[in-house]
Amino acid sequence: MNDGTPDIARASADTVPTPTVTPGAKRRDDQTSAGVRTLADSLLAQVVEEPTRFSFDAAVEIVRRTHASRDVSDAVQFKTPPGLATPASDVLSVKARGDGRHDVTTAFSGLTGHGGTMPRPYTALVDEEHRKRSPALSAFMEVLAQRGMAQFAEAGAKYHPHRQHEDPRLRPEKAAFARALFALTGYESDHDRQRLAISPLQLLYFSGTFASWPRSSERLASLLREWLATNVQIEQFSGVWRTLDPDQQSALPAPGRDGQFSQLGVDAAIGQQTWDVNTRINIVIGPLSYTDFESLLPDRKRLQEALGVVTAYLDDQAEAAVTLSVKSDEVPDARIGEARLGWTSWLGISSGRENDVFDVVFDSTALAAAQA
Repeated sequence: MNDGTPDIARASADTVPTPTVTPGAKRRDDQTSAGVRTLADSLLAQVVEEPTRFSFDAAVEIVRRTHASRDVSDAVQFKTPPGLATPASDVLSVKARGDGRHDVTTAFSGLTGHGGTMPRPYTALVDEEHRKRSPALSAFMEVLAQRGMAQFAEAGAKYHPHRQHEDPRLRPEKAAFARALFALTGYESDHDRQRLAISPLQLLYFSGTFASWPRSSERLASLLREWLATNVQIEQFSGVWRTLDPDQQSALPAPGRDGQFSQLGVDAAIGQQTWDVNTRINIVIGPLSYTDFESLLPDRKRLQEALGVVTAYLDDQAEAAVTLSVKSDEVPDARIGEARLGWTSWLGISSGRENDVFDVVFDSTALAAAQA
C-alpha cells in the first residue's frame, strides 16, 4: 500500500465519519439522513478530485457509501493502467460512470500492470493493444479481475472494526466491534441483552461508563444527565421500609415454641417492618419546566427508558425512587378535572412560590405499577 499518503488525509478518509446522535438529543431522522448524505457526497467529490491522497480502502469505502446497494462489486468497477510504470499511489483515479458506478484505477493489484499476477508478457500484450487504440483485451482482463478485487476490498473491513459496525448489511450488534463493546459492558451474550429494557445499540453508546468498576453514583448521574439532557442528582442511602416475613420477625420464647431473632443490639427488630438504608437510591431530576416534567411521569416512555438504563447499570443491586422537581414559576394551579392527584396537583399559594418544588416522589412500587 502507499506509504506516502498524508496521515491527515488517510485518517479522515479511512474512518469516513458518521454523525452521532446521542440518546438525549432531539433531532429529526430526516435531518440526520440528510447530514450523512451531504458528508458522503462531499467526500466523494474530494476523492474524485484528489484520488492520490486517499488509501485504497478509504477510496473504495467512500464510493461504496454513495451507492444504493452498498456492495463493492455493484458500486465500483476496478481498472488497471497499461504498462509497467511504478505507481505513485494506491489509487490513481476515480471517475464517475453513466450508470451510477465509479471507475477506480489502481495499479497495485489486478491481472496485468505493475502489480499484476499474470506473467509480464500479458501486460506487454495489453500495452500493445492500447497503442493500437483497442481496449478490448484490457477490458476483458478487468472483467476477470473484478471479483477478486471486490473481495480484496471487502476483506479490508476485517481489520477495521469500526467499518464492520457501520456496515448496513450487518446487524450492528453482531459486528466484531459491537461484540467487543458488549463484552466491556457485561452484556456480551444474547440472553443477557434480552433482559434489557432498552435497545442494545443504545447500551453501546455508554459502553465506556458501563465498563468502569466499581459502579458509582457519579457515573450513573452523568449517564442520566446525557440520556435525559437535564440536571440529575443521585441521593444514596435514601432508605426504604421492608416488610419482614413471619419467619424472619423477632419473637420471644413462649410455651410450645422457641424464640427467634431476640438478641438486643444483634438481630432483634420491633414490628413487622425494618428500615433498609442500603438498597435504595433516590434519583432527583430537575428542576424541570412543566412540559419536561409531564414527559417524565411514570407512565411516559421517556422515564421508563431512563429506568431501563438504571436497571442495566445497577443490575438489581439496588432499587431506585425518582423525585421530579418543577421550577417554581412553572408549577400550575390546581384545576378540577385536569390535575392528577399525587402526580400533577399542587395547592395554590396566593403570594406565589419562591422555591422549586421537590415533593413529587415515585417509589419503586409506583414505578413498577405504571410500567405494567
